[in-house]
Amino acid sequence: YVDDPGPNHYNIHFPLEDNRPNLGDEYVDGVINDYKHSPTLFKKLYLGQYCHTVDGTAIFKDRFRRRVHVSAEPLKWDPNQKMVGVWDFGFVHPCLLVLQDDDRTGQIKVLMGKLGEREMIEKFGSRMKSLLHRRFPGAKWRWIADIAGKRRTANAAKSELDILEGVLGGRCETTYSKIEYGISIINEQLAVMLPKGAEGVNGSIPALIFDPSVTEMIDAMEHGYVNDEKAKKDQIKPKQDAKYEHYADCLRYGVQKLRKLTTQKVPRNVERTQWREMSHGAFIE
Repeated sequence: YVDDPGPNHYNIHFPLEDNRPNLGDEYVDGVINDYKHSPTLFKKLYLGQYCHTVDGTAIFKDRFRRRVHVSAEPLKWDPNQKMVGVWDFGFVHPCLLVLQDDDRTGQIKVLMGKLGEREMIEKFGSRMKSLLHRRFPGAKWRWIADIAGKRRTANAAKSELDILEGVLGGRCETTYSKIEYGISIINEQLAVMLPKGAEGVNGSIPALIFDPSVTEMIDAMEHGYVNDEKAKKDQIKPKQDAKYEHYADCLRYGVQKLRKLTTQKVPRNVERTQWREMSHGAFIE
């Protein structure tokens, strides 16, 4: 594929539908059914159009389910509870993920995600700060950031974290942990359905839920955040793709600040005895 083809270049794509006479109805209809809920993969595998995908085994493939973890309707944020803004210092692709740890339901809600395009953190932070004021007016914020932002080069008067905190006018929390630890917490949250009885909630709900607007974050969960093929056996080594890795890193920083392994936040009106131990690879009902 060529992003900006010159006079001697052509973009050629092959929709799967054109090959139905050769592949057969069963195969083509199977692809449609398998990927109809995944817009990016549907675009690539059925429509034959370009999209950003990464080769490798998706890290969250055994836990993430689009039809379970992506809300059918836009998620509502509660102005009476703190918002959580999580920052990743990509070299030229900084990232912001907005979460809310909902005391009413016990859910972590992923409400917004933005990736910078060849921006330094000062410009990106200022732009995002203005956007957040418009999108979440009157919100109170808790800031979390990648601990790598503390590093300062020999010629730099300030670190990227110093610059971001100056833009935000507040301190960012940081913490060090291994990648495997954060991924394990996310997997645990994906595997849990909160019990019935939470205030204002009918039926079971996922502990970690994504607004349908955070399409690139959802793509990262489903197929974009992958393990490097060069990783050793049983080693978790996410591939650096300059896109999905930043969304997943933000989610990791945020969730591991809000949750610990094998613990769940109990929503109001739900007794702790209602919680059941997770069964491996299954959702609790």
